Amino acid sequence: TDKLVQVAKQALDAGKPIIAIKIGRSESSARAALAHTGAMTGPDLFFDTLFKQYGILRANTIEAALDRAVIFAASPRRWWLSGKRAGVVSISGGFAATFSDLSNFYGFEVPPLESSTTARLTSILPANVNPQNPIDISTQVQRDRPDAWTLTLGCMADDAHTDYVLDAEALMQSEQRIRTLLSLRDQSQKPVLLASTSPHITIVNDELRALCRVHGLPIMAGVEGTQRAIQSA
Repeated sequence: TDKLVQVAKQALDAGKPIIAIKIGRSESSARAALAHTGAMTGPDLFFDTLFKQYGILRANTIEAALDRAVIFAASPRRWWLSGKRAGVVSISGGFAATFSDLSNFYGFEVPPLESSTTARLTSILPANVNPQNPIDISTQVQRDRPDAWTLTLGCMADDAHTDYVLDAEALMQSEQRIRTLLSLRDQSQKPVLLASTSPHITIVNDELRALCRVHGLPIMAGVEGTQRAIQSA
């Protein structure tokens, strides 16, 4: 414990997050830890308190730990999230609604947009699309008006009520679209995040993933993976 506290203090002073998996919540888990490492596990409440005191982010599974590390690992510090208000543009109404539904549970917001932003969006989107946050911009809308996606993202980034922009996609992306997201980030000076609408959907190939890695654009998977990443950042 003393070593953990020492490292946690160093990380806290340096502004570097620690993500930890603490096992031993149950008797069977404690027995497994003892058998695997020969070490006893401490009281769960004690470690919960210690983690909160030193800013250690707790994950319950390896998958959750990896999700929580995405933004930290992919982006330079200047693109880490400094606010909790998301501007969401999604190709899937299901993703948009589910993401918004769980936002309070994960500690962030999907706020209403300024009236001026709503007016701009009304001029861009067809009448059957609600010009509010989150926005469901389908492939049909993008086919009918090819610049609708870019303009909608720009509206979200310009709005004073958003701290970052989340683009949720279900189809394979192109280099042009990735570079549009990077350009939007640089122009708005707000973090931009890219997510797949499901962890079972691939939206970038190896070449595009490498491009995102070079430029610090995080790619998240599914509603819960995205929420865990945002919650941590």
